[in-house]
Amino acid sequence: MNKTILVVEDIESHGKFLMRRLKNEGYEVELATDVETGIYMAQKGDISLIILDVMLPKSLDDPEIDGYGGFRIAEGIKDRDIPIIFTTVWEREEEYLRAKELGMKAYFSKPYDIEELLRKIREILQ
Repeated sequence: MNKTILVVEDIESHGKFLMRRLKNEGYEVELATDVETGIYMAQKGDISLIILDVMLPKSLDDPEIDGYGGFRIAEGIKDRDIPIIFTTVWEREEEYLRAKELGMKAYFSKPYDIEELLRKIREILQ
């Protein structure tokens, strides 16, 4: 059975690049670009892992960045027990600690090394 990874990234070019790399590695990949879609996709599907941007817009209808949208997604799916890799452009201790509280499996600061991310994904999904 193929593993499905949900990428939640509001910068379309970043999300599409990551999708291509993950598909080349043999994963099924879903992409969400906002909080509402991210929660919906994480709850509806058979998701094996989520790569989750911390800073996300609330919805497509409300594109203003809603603070820590990625954390809202993680809180909204706590009952699903899906491993999460958080990504962020900021390296703030409070973000790292919040991600840890929400059960993160890894935390990557952008720009990150894609090969390192792929190694971590393989490690988590084994």
